[in-house]
Amino acid sequence: MVAARSASPESRGYPLHLVSAEGQWVRSFGPPDSMAEPGGYVLERWSPTGELLLSVDVAPDWFEPRYLQRRERPLEEAPAPFVTYVAEGSDGRVWVLTMRADADWR
Repeated sequence: MVAARSASPESRGYPLHLVSAEGQWVRSFGPPDSMAEPGGYVLERWSPTGELLLSVDVAPDWFEPRYLQRRERPLEEAPAPFVTYVAEGSDGRVWVLTMRADADWR
């Protein structure tokens, strides 16, 4: 399974794509926008058949609401926090790597 944006007609608008061992597209599914919700982000577990198994809202107090973020920020402002990587360990724990500016960012 791959989480990516796609421009192909059959998978456009879906964030998750099932790919065969040979690298061929099989199907796409998921909500139209699985990016961060205002004030946090959402972790979701999907089955290979496209069934949503689990959804967890994560809203740390330091995660800037998306509606306050601007695409272009002045260089004088600290960059907005964002999720950079998500992985599941062999023990089933989910690891989320986020980036945020240091309190003394300049």
